[in-house]
Amino acid sequence: MPNNTAITLNSPYFTQATRQVIPNRRLVNERYNWSKDEELKTIEEVRDFLRKQRGAMDPRDEVRTLSRCKVTFNAKGVPFIQFIDARGRLIPEIYHFTKRGWTALVKEVFPAGLRDQLAMARTPGAGAKIATLALNIFLAQQDREVLFRTARTKTDVVVDGRSIVNRMIRTVQKSSDIGYTPMDNLEVVESLLSTDCGNARVLEMMIEDEAFALRLALVDNDEMKMDIDNQYPMIQVRNCEVGLGSVRIGGGTIRPWCANGCFSTERTSEIRRPHRGSHERISAAVNNSFSDIVAGAYGVVEKYQEALEVEVDDLVALMEEEYENMAKAYSGFALNETEKDLIVAALEDETTHDPGLLAAGVDAITFAAKALPLNRQNDLEKIAFEFMARSLERAEERKIILA
Repeated sequence: MPNNTAITLNSPYFTQATRQVIPNRRLVNERYNWSKDEELKTIEEVRDFLRKQRGAMDPRDEVRTLSRCKVTFNAKGVPFIQFIDARGRLIPEIYHFTKRGWTALVKEVFPAGLRDQLAMARTPGAGAKIATLALNIFLAQQDREVLFRTARTKTDVVVDGRSIVNRMIRTVQKSSDIGYTPMDNLEVVESLLSTDCGNARVLEMMIEDEAFALRLALVDNDEMKMDIDNQYPMIQVRNCEVGLGSVRIGGGTIRPWCANGCFSTERTSEIRRPHRGSHERISAAVNNSFSDIVAGAYGVVEKYQEALEVEVDDLVALMEEEYENMAKAYSGFALNETEKDLIVAALEDETTHDPGLLAAGVDAITFAAKALPLNRQNDLEKIAFEFMARSLERAEERKIILA
């Protein structure tokens, strides 16, 4: 590696320099049958599933002094960590890293100047030994404490020629009273049972190492079924147990025919609570604001019904124009060319309405969202709402004619 090569967290070279033992995995991806032949899953059933998952993973939050940690790179450049007991003896148990766990450790603990040394771990020969030595000299001088979020896992990743079942470092956080507050998926779901949506039916559940999403249909208790041709208000719950995102609950709509979701960008239609403060504070926010979220969900349904009645003379041109407008208003709404291509292709899907209708643009954006990672999927589902809301304001006599 040239001496003038800058190694940063965002550098492609750094990303490749140290192998991540456990990449982000999609552990559960369930979509429940909303036909008239099968009832939808309940929140209680999701809670019970998460309880079993927690039992299997045995999550632990361990506060450790950095000087009592030892990180080793094996010959393939794979990092793992061990802890040192009060007598100075190395504890045999090995903890491997998730992608998030390793990145968090580097970002939270290691100075930029040390990352050049870490990059040597993949260098043939003595690279792993040099990187291990440099890192542990640094750790031995650090007396501060950090919080390791750990869990037991089974993975197909082969390390040193064998599959492993052991504990993993999910993330690393500052250890302080005002630092990270764990709010796991089970606790979020349990807080929902005390709200008005306690009887709502579950449409989808997705669990990743780094994210969790749950979609709930707001259907009448005496129905518990969904007609695939109708539009239904929906609640989406999102959480990240490893600190990459806040607890978020938002209102939107679902089309059972294509499973597309669309979520409001209006502030009153979403709860957002970062992992700070107490559990009670986060749970109270869910209870206190839930009526606004439900109202927001019904509002999305109403706007979509309007979009079904608005004709557009050139939908693709309208979408391109609004993409540019949305990106100027908020950088998170900027779409890349790959995403735009997915949306254009989705306009041809059988579940998309006639391209002469505004609703077809909403259908295409939300359809394309399903092919993207969970966090980006949510962005596009909000982009779809923003596009719809902006376009409805342009409509005159239920028509949009581009000059």
